[in-house]
Amino acid sequence: MRATSIEAYRDITSSGMAESLKDRVYRCLVKNSSTIREVCESLKITPNVCSPRVNELYKEGRISLLGKRQCKVSNRTAIEWGVGDQGNLF
Repeated sequence: MRATSIEAYRDITSSGMAESLKDRVYRCLVKNSSTIREVCESLKITPNVCSPRVNELYKEGRISLLGKRQCKVSNRTAIEWGVGDQGNLF
């Protein structure tokens, strides 16, 4: 990991911004189950910011993998995330 990445992480966590981003991502997924790219478009953030927040929420058990479907943003098959029962992806 680069020193600049570590510095950016420290700035985000010390400012409380990381928690607010995670909360924003969670609220977005509560409203509508979505792919990461759809969350990014909705919140006007990049996948590099969104993906770690989704992973944190998943590890905390606050969101689930709902299945795979075509993403409305990328038109590719992607994982759908949301609040609800975990789907069987494989």
